[in-house]
Amino acid sequence: MLKKYVVMYADGSAKPNPGNAGFGVYGYSFIKKENKRQYKHPSNNIMYFTVSGILPEKTTEQIELIDIYEHIEFIRGNTSTNNCAELKAAYTAISKIIDDENVVDLVLMTDSSYVVNGINDYVKTWVLNNWKRLDGKEIAHINEWKLLYTNYMQLIDKGINITIKWVKGHSENYGNEIADIYSIIASNASMVNTKEKIDNTIILDQKTTFNEYSKSFNNKEFMYSFKNLYFNSSIIEDNIYSFLYNTGDKDLNMGKRNIESLFALNIGDTPETINKLRAIHRKIPRTSISTCCININKLANKDIFRLINLIEPIYLLNKLDNTTYSLLRDNNPFIYDVKYNVPLMTDINIVFDKLLFISECSGENTSDIFELDITDIFLKDKKLVQTNKEQKIDITELVTKTSNINFNIKQKLILTMGRDLPTYLMFKNIENKINKILLCIYMDKNNNMATIYCKFILNNRVIVITNILNKFSVSF
Repeated sequence: MLKKYVVMYADGSAKPNPGNAGFGVYGYSFIKKENKRQYKHPSNNIMYFTVSGILPEKTTEQIELIDIYEHIEFIRGNTSTNNCAELKAAYTAISKIIDDENVVDLVLMTDSSYVVNGINDYVKTWVLNNWKRLDGKEIAHINEWKLLYTNYMQLIDKGINITIKWVKGHSENYGNEIADIYSIIASNASMVNTKEKIDNTIILDQKTTFNEYSKSFNNKEFMYSFKNLYFNSSIIEDNIYSFLYNTGDKDLNMGKRNIESLFALNIGDTPETINKLRAIHRKIPRTSISTCCININKLANKDIFRLINLIEPIYLLNKLDNTTYSLLRDNNPFIYDVKYNVPLMTDINIVFDKLLFISECSGENTSDIFELDITDIFLKDKKLVQTNKEQKIDITELVTKTSNINFNIKQKLILTMGRDLPTYLMFKNIENKINKILLCIYMDKNNNMATIYCKFILNNRVIVITNILNKFSVSF
């Protein structure tokens, strides 16, 4: 017989208390087996799945992970208590394994002393006293306690060893932190439900293998490599245009040509989550059209990034003011109306207009635009030619030897990965989708200056990239 051991984290949340409530369950099962592999958590490589929970040290007992359990559920109405949500979380955690004949041991962790003390110290007395306290009053949340006790006793009757442990909340206990995130999502969903009815109270309910779970953290989308995404608030605007930029900190841009001064325009295929976030923000009533921003950098937390792509994004948002949303557990803006110019030594709208103009060029050279196919410099058989150590590409000779060039270059033309081009990793993530790469040089004849743009033509989108500080002198 396969002997499975299970670790579960359960948490409940109510905002306010009592108020809109929900709960979350997160856990895993394993067998004890000689296995050289150490199971790192896919979102945090200093955390390990162990026999005692998710800890910042390798397990001393060898294990093989079997299943990952996840459950997020909200409670309808706005009168539920935090204790009610904690109880629901606990009996839902037990219910996940109640029909699994291979389970021999369960460790259930919660930061609710109400649940731990109740099940370990008081519940048997309540049962003997017909679910009443010693003073004769009916215990609070009697229905939830009955469900928890029923599930608990079913496991006892099956001979399963059960340990219900208290863990300190908000104390960097990683498993509890994830369960806490799930419970906040659930209470947020309860609040959403008061405004627009949600058919199913269960937001997420799944059991996956460790490999399936790990793959769900993968992120190879080009747009998520930038820090900020700008869009128009108008609902008549379609979802194909995304303006991408790498910083909002003017101090990082004071004359420096680096990744922080890289701009891009994505036209075409866009992640569904981005479009959902734009749609949420566009619902805000306005008297005029606004420039809006999604602070993509806020999705650096891999657990949050995975969840916002796995469930409806609205459940991970909190409203800070009329035109600003934050992510849960963060009081800083995530989606907001831009009320000031981006702190850069140029007008951001001019940059975006130029990117759009370049994207629409037909490929024919004009007095203002010079285009050259440079695909072969970077790709061979849909694979990137450069290595992660080759960062600079000199294109001076390629440009000057072109027969239809109509200007003179006064310096070397160097393209640098991570400055004028995507970083090596960004490049690798899209290499097999690139059909053509065009070098586009835009001439400013009034100032005898030119700016380099690179246009990537992919299967389902066009990406135009420029570093606004990559200007060079020309003569005509």
